[in-house]
Amino acid sequence: MSRPVLRAFKRNYRSTKASSLKDVVALRKKQMDEGGYMENEKSAPDPYEMCYKYLSTCRKGTVVGTESQIMIDHKNDWDENNPENPSRLLEIINRIANLCLLTRCELLTIDKECTEEDVTLIHSSDLFETLQRISKIESIDEREEEAKKYDGMFFCMNTFKAAMQALTWTIEVTKSVCQGTFHNGFAIVRPPGHHAKYNAFEGYCYFNNVAIAAEKCLQEKLCKKVMIIDFDVHHGNGTQEAFYRRKDVLFFSMHRYENGKYWPNLREGNFDFIGEDEGKGYNINVPLNCIGLRDADYLSIVLNILLPVAYEYRPDLIMISAGYDAAVGCPEGQMLVTPGFYSHIVHLLSGIADGHIVMVLEGGYFIPSLAESAALSLKGLLGDPCPGLEETGPTQRSVVDSINNCKGALFNHWNCFSAIQRFEYLPGYEVNPNKEHIVAVKYFGEIENPPYLTKSYYPELSQLAIDDFTSFVHRFRENEENYKIFKGTGYGFEPVTLLHVPDKISHSFENPVRLTKILELMQEAKLTESCTEIKMSPDRDDYEFCLKVHDGYYMEKVITNKLTPHQDLYINSHTSKAAMTSVSVLLTLVDAVLTEEVTNAAALIRPPGHHASISKGQGFCFINNISVAAKYAKEKYGVSRILIIDLDVHHGNGTQDIFYNSNEVLYISIHRFDNGNYYPFKLSAGAKYVGHGPGEGFNVNIPFSNGAMGNTEYLAAFLNIILPIGYAFKPELVLVSAGFDAGINDPLGGYLVSPEMFGQFIYLLKPLALGRLIVVLEGGYNVHTTAFSMLMCLKALRGMPVPVPSDVFTKMIDKNAAQAIREVLDIQQTYWPSLSVPKMISSKVMYCRYEKYFSEAVYQMDKYDVTNVDD
Repeated sequence: MSRPVLRAFKRNYRSTKASSLKDVVALRKKQMDEGGYMENEKSAPDPYEMCYKYLSTCRKGTVVGTESQIMIDHKNDWDENNPENPSRLLEIINRIANLCLLTRCELLTIDKECTEEDVTLIHSSDLFETLQRISKIESIDEREEEAKKYDGMFFCMNTFKAAMQALTWTIEVTKSVCQGTFHNGFAIVRPPGHHAKYNAFEGYCYFNNVAIAAEKCLQEKLCKKVMIIDFDVHHGNGTQEAFYRRKDVLFFSMHRYENGKYWPNLREGNFDFIGEDEGKGYNINVPLNCIGLRDADYLSIVLNILLPVAYEYRPDLIMISAGYDAAVGCPEGQMLVTPGFYSHIVHLLSGIADGHIVMVLEGGYFIPSLAESAALSLKGLLGDPCPGLEETGPTQRSVVDSINNCKGALFNHWNCFSAIQRFEYLPGYEVNPNKEHIVAVKYFGEIENPPYLTKSYYPELSQLAIDDFTSFVHRFRENEENYKIFKGTGYGFEPVTLLHVPDKISHSFENPVRLTKILELMQEAKLTESCTEIKMSPDRDDYEFCLKVHDGYYMEKVITNKLTPHQDLYINSHTSKAAMTSVSVLLTLVDAVLTEEVTNAAALIRPPGHHASISKGQGFCFINNISVAAKYAKEKYGVSRILIIDLDVHHGNGTQDIFYNSNEVLYISIHRFDNGNYYPFKLSAGAKYVGHGPGEGFNVNIPFSNGAMGNTEYLAAFLNIILPIGYAFKPELVLVSAGFDAGINDPLGGYLVSPEMFGQFIYLLKPLALGRLIVVLEGGYNVHTTAFSMLMCLKALRGMPVPVPSDVFTKMIDKNAAQAIREVLDIQQTYWPSLSVPKMISSKVMYCRYEKYFSEAVYQMDKYDVTNVDD
């Protein structure tokens, strides 16, 4: 395939009030013909370069590294009740085997062990030799005496072998993913490692598996940047220590802290420890200062901090210290995170780093939820649909505080937080807690010193609690919807839709080449082979479902081809057939997804539909395809919550009007608005239009004005608005009005969104609705941008690598876009409490005076010392 002639446009983004879409088209065409806003072609960057690079990339398998011999021989000889015991590993292996997950993975084999040189990449030679020596001691009492020197440790004669074996599996799984042999992987190992320091064992950890594997891959130049995500309930202090002054490893930890009162009680586990030297800003701690946190609390952390930073950092490899002691039932964490949540974390990260994710087992000490959480994590790596999350309500205030504290400490280091407003806190300033937040450090911890306890230093559950939590996990297991398997991606297309063409007089960007170019790229990328074509029945008639949306008089004109052409609506003898066929193609895909023939799908149809209202065609649109699909899903399958995301650069005024009074369809549109001066020139495209009656709060407009918005602004809107609302709505089906005219070089949109960014949006939406997601073509009038954008969406649906655009958050969010995002948050948080998490934050970090004896009164006190975090 020959590359298109590439032109980068310099547009005049000042809005020009035009009477119709035809005037906008004419204006753009005139500018293009005159060549008044084109750069030198020789120096123009190729906006499709990454798309070409990823054209033939495919998804490889998932690798698992584990064994049930050496690592289970590691146990506590003097305390049989110690929670870090062999059953942790055995029950995980049994559970994933029972779910037939191992047969879907590649089981790694190793023919050599790691060496002392590997261990000393992170640890001292003395530490290596010490573990060798202690593991040779035959006397249990002597080994217990050795354990008193270290916090939370035990030793047996098999400990050294087990630690080396765990490290070997971790290194080999990580290298196999970095080398591209596998897509992602899971090292299911013990003993864990994230507490192990340069010269000290700690918290059941001997060698820091994740840190060593990351360092080895960096030194062997298998990757350049690694992001380590630690969701173990304990702070990964050993990993933080290893990379605290470096920027080639970004360490992110969300952990129980309780203002330093929870183990390991370290001051450096707080949010203001963000790294030093060139590593400043590359160490992120999210301290959790209360127990009982649920999925919604953890999800707020993921959406507000983890994902924005991950997209800006753009790592080559993501490593996850997968501790499951925040899962429901674990006495260590005392949190209430469900097993399914861990699948969501994996899916939300899967668009980053080409999906190269390596999970490594750390903690987790309630066996039923540990095994289930690990199994759901592996299903996430395999690309299976995420289970629905539990109903949890708004984010707890303590977590809101922690999130905003982190943003305050990181504000000057990450552009992804630039939509935040700051204020100067002075004595006597009256803070509005609903909108403002004082960034404040509170630490009330005390460090224990040796000799350490060697027995009964860990929390235990009562039998009643064990029974309750076990019952919860059993109920989770009994719900078949938590264990869906990925059934593939479908697509629908019918040649008759190509026959709707403009005549020689009626110039239109909405022409058949938009579809033929998509099909050409699909064939070149072999997506026509890896995806399933879903053919509609030739005698299918969906007229009755069109009447659920459009009035009979209008539909009669459509099917008899008696509509009157006007400025933005051309008609030929095939228009009626093309329009009705497009509806039927889409409804056939709805059938395929809701009957689980496929998990997700893409409708390659035209003419588009989202401007078509109940009784009027406009903006190239005749029948509102996606609205008919929503009505069809409700009528035929009883789907009661449908989420429509409209990505077209033009507001989907038709779709909004159709569902404006409905609480069963949530409509979210992100579009160019220009204060009402951009097509369709309606003020109802503004943020204040939220729905009416039962539908109040179920219409969300994200209107951008006064600027050429691109990847950064769109992603910021997704993370701050679309995903929090989408998760809170808990849809049963997601329909995407996939207009690509916000894409770069589009002659009508004037925006700068890259094709690969559209693929990232699909990755972010896949965790919703049990994966039931249908991408429906709307606008997009640069045929190359449109074709590559749909290609990236299809790759994302299929779980294939999609690149992160290189310019994401490389600059601050456009100030006008940031203002629009804040306006939407302010309006919509009345209906969606999860949007109330972001606050205005104080420009300085306050330090609460130390109090030895912690109490709620101390926690609430307002005695702050004002200090700049960067001082």
